[in-house]
Amino acid sequence: MFFHEKTGAHRAIVQTWDGAAWTTLADPGYELINGAIDLVVADDTPYITFKDRDADQFKPVVLAWSGGAWSTVGPAWATDGNDDTLSLAAAPGVLYLGYRNDLPDDETTVQQIGR
Repeated sequence: MFFHEKTGAHRAIVQTWDGAAWTTLADPGYELINGAIDLVVADDTPYITFKDRDADQFKPVVLAWSGGAWSTVGPAWATDGNDDTLSLAAAPGVLYLGYRNDLPDDETTVQQIGR
């Protein structure tokens, strides 16, 4: 489960179910923008995407949980930061990030990123 904690520092909260209770994974350390977040689990690895409030122009970030820590996946995104919608999708061996860029012409882009 992935959600945006809005009562404090706008942090990402990612939790897993261990069969008896929810366990919170380590804080990825980013401040989120309202709205655009997504989670996909591929090959037992959780991947999250969100808009980073601290980045220049609120760029999308993709992280993977591996070995007890979060790591960045993929390149810096060529967006202008006006991405209202972010979406992750996985196929065998491949991860995709889709986003709708509101400016200048409201277009949707899907980029293949590493996995």
